[in-house]
Amino acid sequence: MIAIAGQELNEKGFRPDDIQIRDADTLFELTDASKRAVILMSAWLGQARLIDNKIIELS
Repeated sequence: MIAIAGQELNEKGFRPDDIQIRDADTLFELTDASKRAVILMSAWLGQARLIDNKIIELS
């Protein structure tokens, strides 16, 4: 999933710096007990380094 996201960013003209998926409450790696995940991403677009995150509820 992370490799696909990096490829998609490259195709849009970004240079991915870091992409991670973590437990939204602890920021540790996801476990079977995780209730929410957070996607953390940083990428370069020209001279600007962009940082974003997205919380996802797990069911």
